[in-house]
Amino acid sequence: MYFLAYHPSVKKQIKFLHPVDRDKIKNALEKLAKKFPSPELNIKKLVNNQRSFRLRVGNLRVIFEIEEKKIYVWKVGYRGQVY
Repeated sequence: MYFLAYHPSVKKQIKFLHPVDRDKIKNALEKLAKKFPSPELNIKKLVNNQRSFRLRVGNLRVIFEIEEKKIYVWKVGYRGQVY
């Protein structure tokens, strides 16, 4: 099991999401914390960084990094806003 840590701006980014999308993101992050890598989640490694990953939840994207037993979430938003 991993510990989830958030960049200070992520809580604000999640707050501005549609309520249905907010629930989807929270559920996906809980699954991610329980088991990484999870075959049921759409996760890809980012090219520029060794520890950075992208989690896709429909039209939403979550950018995160893995450190030992910690998942640090950097950014959450819709597809066109995250990259």
